[in-house]
Amino acid sequence: MTSRVLAALIVASVVGLAELYVMVRAMEGELGEL
Repeated sequence: MTSRVLAALIVASVVGLAELYVMVRAMEGELGEL
């Protein structure tokens, strides 16, 4: 694997984790308002 492919995979996984974290926080916020 080239370093470019490895870097792309790392960036993709970090972005995916960030999106998942934001989604969970948004869901917690909605549940907290109920």
